[in-house]
Amino acid sequence: MTRIQTILNSPVMQEFKRNLRLQWLLLLVIAILGLSATKALFDKVETSKQTVSQQLTLLSRLKLAASVPLENTKIEVVDKLLMTHLERIPAVASSSIAEAKALEDVEKKIGILLKRKRINLLGSDLIELPSTNLWSVRLEIAGQLTPEDFIKFIEHFDINSENMRISSLQYSPKTSNSISIVIDILYKREANE
Repeated sequence: MTRIQTILNSPVMQEFKRNLRLQWLLLLVIAILGLSATKALFDKVETSKQTVSQQLTLLSRLKLAASVPLENTKIEVVDKLLMTHLERIPAVASSSIAEAKALEDVEKKIGILLKRKRINLLGSDLIELPSTNLWSVRLEIAGQLTPEDFIKFIEHFDINSENMRISSLQYSPKTSNSISIVIDILYKREANE
């Protein structure tokens, strides 16, 4: 006897041939597996379809932007604004000086408003621009801030602050007056480094 005949004549197969419920159950399991595989395939196709749609939208927007000519006057205005903004950013010689200056500036400007403050240096990165290089220093500040001082605190990051921006902010004014903020401070890299 061959192996196939042995399997077909086995007691399990004989029971399967006799038991109609077992045959329906096996058919149901196969149908469920088939439906699951089909759904997984459709989900993958839908994800790919969405990705392609996003890429096509981006491509059309880029083509539209490329077809609109830039006027030299607009470029000059933007360049002038950028240079004016960069001139207001303080200059430092190295990343370590930028980090020290950032800690000093935060202590002077913001530290006086906080109780039980803790200032952590998270790191610094060099940002290379065509005209200059900048040091971006990231600090995490935690402490307690009264609701009355919150506006004074936030004013340090308004439009007049050329080199400080808020990356994240959590404040609980009614319960504990606790504040946790991550800020980025920019410093221009001096040309002699």
